[in-house]
Amino acid sequence: MTISKEQFMEVYDEYPPNNFIKMAFRYFSLSTAEKDSWVGKTVAIFFILLFILGLLGAILEMGGVFIGFITYTFGILLSSFVLSLFAAVFMNNYRIRKIRKKLGVSRNEYNSLASKYIV
Repeated sequence: MTISKEQFMEVYDEYPPNNFIKMAFRYFSLSTAEKDSWVGKTVAIFFILLFILGLLGAILEMGGVFIGFITYTFGILLSSFVLSLFAAVFMNNYRIRKIRKKLGVSRNEYNSLASKYIV
């Protein structure tokens, strides 16, 4: 069965990505545009600084409250960040699964259609 561009786009537009998926893939994916890469770099620098602060706090034997605060802050923020990106991936995979089911195509066929019809 051959699926035309119009058929594919009609079903694809029926299940648009939500804003959270758009944000995650726009700023934190391998295909991030150069103009949007500053967000990912800023987040990475923030996490690196928190890690270095915790490391220096342990090396310089700063107070337990300081080390604990930095460590817990780093752990909570990093875990939340990673889990939210995983959630975006799972939501997008679910959306694509619904599109594939409606079109009646396999994963490879969907990837082929998407690379052919989506700019």
